[in-house]
Amino acid sequence: MAIVRMKSGEFSLSEEQLQSLNDNLDKMADEDIDCSDIPELTAEDWKKAITYEQFDELHRSTS
Repeated sequence: MAIVRMKSGEFSLSEEQLQSLNDNLDKMADEDIDCSDIPELTAEDWKKAITYEQFDELHRSTS
């Protein structure tokens, strides 16, 4: 499988495409989503985690 990387603004959907995508996603069951390529989180990952409030503050201070 290929990985396609695009920057924000390089890709857009028409209203019809967006509605079709939303309709199809609404019909999809959680069990049908393949998450097998997502690595499990470890205790070390959680040690580095931050709250939304911390993220928001960090984002504001670097903007």
